[in-house]
Amino acid sequence: SLNYVAYPWFGGIPGVEPAMANLPVELVDLAASWLARQSEVASDRISLYGGSKGAELALVAATGMAVAE
Repeated sequence: SLNYVAYPWFGGIPGVEPAMANLPVELVDLAASWLARQSEVASDRISLYGGSKGAELALVAATGMAVAE
């Protein structure tokens, strides 16, 4: 799970965007690259899933995602 937005009315998360604007889609690629380096992960089977705005982010990220090996 990737926290890509943390609304301030829920307390926020340091270093995570406080609004659904100007989100760097590269965060998904960085997270997938980190995940692929974990020994217990099948790096050729990483997928993206999202609902609502998360689905938009997943679709945009999937168009340019390149998992490092």
